[in-house]
Amino acid sequence: SMLDSAQKYHLKIVLVWFGTYKNATIHYAPDWVVEDRERFRRVQKQDGTRLMTWKFAQMRVVWDLLYIFAGGLAAGTLINESGAAEGLGIAMSHANLNGGFLTVLVIVTVTLLMSDITSNTATAAVALPIVVSIVEGIGLNPIPYIYIAAIGVNISYMLPTSIRAIPVGYGLQPKFMLKRGAPLTVIVILLMSTAGYLMLTYWPAFSTI
Repeated sequence: SMLDSAQKYHLKIVLVWFGTYKNATIHYAPDWVVEDRERFRRVQKQDGTRLMTWKFAQMRVVWDLLYIFAGGLAAGTLINESGAAEGLGIAMSHANLNGGFLTVLVIVTVTLLMSDITSNTATAAVALPIVVSIVEGIGLNPIPYIYIAAIGVNISYMLPTSIRAIPVGYGLQPKFMLKRGAPLTVIVILLMSTAGYLMLTYWPAFSTI
């Protein structure tokens, strides 16, 4: 075993706990580790000071990223709970869509932009039932349109709210994301709408997968 091997070669075993902090509280380390600060010390510098201080952290936090992220979540909650999402669905249902390229373009555009504002999970929960009701109202099979809506939900790049971990991990500025993400979003909408329409038209199995 590990202990036997360490004793054989006169080595010491040091337990290192990773991911011990979540939301400013310790969750992963057991209580006997958390409570015994003398035996299991927190990481410190050589001079005995803390490795991380608030002054050090706040100088390196991308605050505008956090503000936009928090604002996006608030806007997403407002859209869902105020009835705006339902109103958007009603407006889409009265747009005289017939299931062709315009329908695909509208579905991809709306779901992509919604997922830029709020999370893709919230967008899917709101948009997919709307897509199903619209397509069934036209008298078509909703399955391929659900696939198309799922594509739109997961290809947003323009705001930090849509891809939270990446901008936070790499420290991407919101201005940079908006500047580079806007043309990319237009390209993606056109490409995905065209691809979705071609699969609807020329690949019958797309409706039965």
